[in-house]
Amino acid sequence: MAATAHVASNVTLVDTSSLFHAGEAIAEFSGDKLRVAPRYDALRRCLDRCRLEENWPRSTVNVALAAIDPANQQQQRFVDAVRHAGFDVDVVSFWDAFPSTPPSFSRPDADARRTVSFAPRIAYIAGLLARHPAASLLVVSHAFELYGPLLDLSHRTQGHNVGVAYFRALLEPRWQKVEALTEGVNNDSLKFFNLDQHSQDIFGISLDKSHDTTMEARASFTRF
Repeated sequence: MAATAHVASNVTLVDTSSLFHAGEAIAEFSGDKLRVAPRYDALRRCLDRCRLEENWPRSTVNVALAAIDPANQQQQRFVDAVRHAGFDVDVVSFWDAFPSTPPSFSRPDADARRTVSFAPRIAYIAGLLARHPAASLLVVSHAFELYGPLLDLSHRTQGHNVGVAYFRALLEPRWQKVEALTEGVNNDSLKFFNLDQHSQDIFGISLDKSHDTTMEARASFTRF
């Protein structure tokens, strides 16, 4: 795995599948029928600023996790573009990134519910970093499955430099109940970086100011 090939304890991980779905949701929010693609160079700068503003160590490795069809040339070009933006890309076959489905599901049901998940790989990397008391880990993902492993890592590190960076407007209700996301709460165990304010740079669409920003519109947008 690319992330473990480096002797590094200050790691930034990006779940590209999670950003793919964020692009679809943001396009829907903007009224565009087509998915908008993230600008990984802008994302990289944004994540660097997040670390700097919290006085975290600079990342020694930036890894983008990507599940692709190795025979698809367009997806290979995507990998090259992410590398050009400054990320090491950990590439896996998309077949290997599907979570297992219960045996009670019929084959059509199972196929219809397939979605890529990097939560196990990210949790494994978090476990490896637990060996380093001064480690830092910043993860870009919507996956609530990561909350437990990341919280545990934050308790095992001296600096508590463990966090999730994502778009608050896109997070499911389970994340919304986490103390780290509560306005006005100083949580020194798990830091949340709200990327809503950076959506213009990353996706070219503002989640803060564009279109309708009433509480009703935002509430309906938080549906995952």
